[in-house]
Amino acid sequence: MLKDNLRDYIHTALLSLNIKKPKEDIQIDTQQHSKFGDYSTNIAFLCGKNPTEFAEKIKDEILKANHDSVKSVEVAGGGFVNFYLYDKFFCVKRETNKSRYKQKKNNQVLVEYTDPNPFKVFHIGHLMTNIIGEAVASLYESLGYKVVRLCYQGDVGPHVSKAILGVVKKNIKTKDLSVKNIAESYTYINKMEKEDPSISGQITSITQDMYAKTMSQHYNNIYRIGKDLSMEHFKELYDILGTKFDNHFFESEVYESGTEIVLKNLKNGVFNNSDEAVVYEGKKKKLNTRVFITSKNTPTYETKEIGLYFQKIKTYPKATLSIIITANEQDNFFKVVNAALEDIIGQKTKTLNITHGVMKITGSGKISSREGNVISGEELLKKVIQEVSKKNPKLNEQEIKTIAVSAIKVGVLRQEYTKDIHFDIKQEISLTKGSGPYLLYSLVRCKGILSKKPLWKIVNFLLPNSSYANKEILKELDQYSEILKSAKEKNSPHHLVQYLIRLSSLFNSWYAKEKIIGTKYQNQKLLLVNMVKETLEDGLCACGIKKVNRM
Repeated sequence: MLKDNLRDYIHTALLSLNIKKPKEDIQIDTQQHSKFGDYSTNIAFLCGKNPTEFAEKIKDEILKANHDSVKSVEVAGGGFVNFYLYDKFFCVKRETNKSRYKQKKNNQVLVEYTDPNPFKVFHIGHLMTNIIGEAVASLYESLGYKVVRLCYQGDVGPHVSKAILGVVKKNIKTKDLSVKNIAESYTYINKMEKEDPSISGQITSITQDMYAKTMSQHYNNIYRIGKDLSMEHFKELYDILGTKFDNHFFESEVYESGTEIVLKNLKNGVFNNSDEAVVYEGKKKKLNTRVFITSKNTPTYETKEIGLYFQKIKTYPKATLSIIITANEQDNFFKVVNAALEDIIGQKTKTLNITHGVMKITGSGKISSREGNVISGEELLKKVIQEVSKKNPKLNEQEIKTIAVSAIKVGVLRQEYTKDIHFDIKQEISLTKGSGPYLLYSLVRCKGILSKKPLWKIVNFLLPNSSYANKEILKELDQYSEILKSAKEKNSPHHLVQYLIRLSSLFNSWYAKEKIIGTKYQNQKLLLVNMVKETLEDGLCACGIKKVNRM
């Protein structure tokens, strides 16, 4: 990498000035405007000296070394050191080098995401969690981690009781059950509960029978068929989104073990009794007090999460990290659960909870929900696919779905997901800079150019030429592996997506004014196109985004 060379130069200069700094602490930033140099460093601010004076000393040491690649050095901004490099330093083919950041294949990471509950609508919150989770999983995978994709789903509890009771109240026969009328039954009982207090007691009764495994045969039939229909429906959506889970965990599999663990630790003081319920008093760690077992003797989500934690350890004992993707509203929930787990096991957990904001449909292309207040993930997918199909009538069904999904994924991943995401359908399906279709189009353009000449004829180095954009593209290409590593370490795919947008923009601007085929430097330019293509392909894959061969 170009930055590594500069880091070596600066490190040597610091040693000459009797300053010992770890090489990895030397930050090199790429300048977006070449009039300020190609790269800069803030190291002079970190050495306990007058920044401006010390920056001048660093500059003198580097110029004294007479490095072939360094054209000039200047001090700016009260202590920043800017580097101007000779073109020949850039014009050498550099492979996309991720090996320095690659992990051993046995370094296993669990990533749990999406987590839609059977018997309920797959809403846009689940869609957002799926997109972020798939991107995080793909980031780790691209750097050599052995990633296990997990989905944890609530197939027992009050929401299931509501759906079952709704089916019974609406007199729906089991042979007529569908994903749609089951979700409608759940909504129906929610409304009834507000009007008729006796409904709450019926829901509680069914829930208690569910946990005690004493539900009637009719209720069990509704449960079995409803769960199967929900899971089939979820799989259809995952197929469109390109998600393949390695394992599914269900609340029905972990609530008993979770309850047993909580009751065991009630005796040793981790949990306490309160009004006939079992609680964890979070105030000792400046957290909320939460109920783990209700006064009705039924486990809460917290207890099930305890059971899930130990089930994950049992199933994947070699995992070094367990990442869970959820909405921001679950942040406090996981802080309390994690605190309880640490008290139970006597050490830090291997769990990392990543939270995100709310997805809001804004601007043009809004859609209304059939539920009235909740936009389902399916509705948004259908709407975007429909709009992409209108704009691309000559493409086949799979190509249209891939482009539509790229539009949704980039629309989410381009923004910092800790905040609310604003999604405008018309904007995201267009070929304007920053959209998913724009990135796919840039890749298709690269492939189209390369298809005109066989790759084996392309030389393995680039020569300097008068094209300003050529140098800027090479600077971006050189950053790729570092951007990938940073995005993974911060669990922030938006850094990578924004990088791919910058690279695509530079390439498209260069291509618009640069003739490639039949020119003096044809092979060198084709090589540059190929480097952009390889980086876009690898980067999109690392974001969990599939590619197409035509647009």
